[in-house]
Amino acid sequence: EYTARLTANGHTFTVPLTVKIDPRVNTSPAGLEEQFNLEMRLASELTASTEAVTQARSVVDQLHKLGTQSGRLAESIKALDQKVGTILRGTMPPVSGSSEPTLNRENAAIGTLYASVGQADAAPTAAQISAAADAERDLSALLKRWEDVKQTDLPALNRQLKSAKLPEIGLESKAPMDQSGDDIE
Repeated sequence: EYTARLTANGHTFTVPLTVKIDPRVNTSPAGLEEQFNLEMRLASELTASTEAVTQARSVVDQLHKLGTQSGRLAESIKALDQKVGTILRGTMPPVSGSSEPTLNRENAAIGTLYASVGQADAAPTAAQISAAADAERDLSALLKRWEDVKQTDLPALNRQLKSAKLPEIGLESKAPMDQSGDDIE
C-alpha cells in the first residue's frame, strides 16, 4: 500500500495506490522469491566484476603510459602487464578452443545471465541456476587472483617505481567519464 502525492500550482493531490502482481503471472511467490534472490546474487557479482575489470584496465593503461624503461624495472612492468592482461583477457595469443575464465568474459556472462533471469516473472530455470553457479565459481577464482596482484605484485612494482622517481600505479575503480558526464563504456 502506498500513497501517491502530486503537487502542482500550489495544490496537492493524494490518492491511495496498491501494488499487486500482474494477474497474468502464474508463478508462485516462492518462484518469484527464487528469481529475486538469483538476481540479487548476480547483481552483486556484476558489481564486483565490473569494479575489477575497471581497476585492471586502469592498471594496464597506467603501465603502458610509463613508456620504455630498462633493466629490472622494465622486466617488472612487463611481468605485471602480462599477469594483469591474462586475468583480464586471457593468454595472448589465445589457446585454440580455450574457454579459460577471464574478467572480461565473466563480467559479460554475468551481465547476460542477469538480463536473462529478469526477462520474465518466472522462477529461474535449471540452466540459469547452473550457469550462475559456474559464473560465481569462475569469478571467485579470478577475483582471488586479482586480489593477490593488488596485494603483492602491485605494491612491489610501486616500490620500484618510487625508487626510480616515477609515478606509482593507482587502483581506479570508476569508469572514465566523457565531457557530458556519461560513462564512456
